[in-house]
Amino acid sequence: CRGQLQKAENEFEKLKGEAVAILCARYWWRGIVAEVGEDGLLLGACILVYETGKVDGSTPKSEEACGADTFISFDAIELAGQFPWVFAGFEKKVGKK
Repeated sequence: CRGQLQKAENEFEKLKGEAVAILCARYWWRGIVAEVGEDGLLLGACILVYETGKVDGSTPKSEEACGADTFISFDAIELAGQFPWVFAGFEKKVGKK
């Protein structure tokens, strides 16, 4: 289990400063990876996504800004990615040329 957490830590460390979407307990969260620690990460400019809409869409269909950075435990993460809608409203457009 510790090996999997270390791998998650390493992967998110590579995404520090970039926009990412994370699925936890049926809800999507999106924001900027601000800090990465041993047990989880701090998601800056955090937004709760109620409905993503199309996976390849440019913006989520329904969402709400949290108004604060949010800590997410690696144990709670079901899926993470950089889908096109992740970047809506963020200056840094990773993977977009």
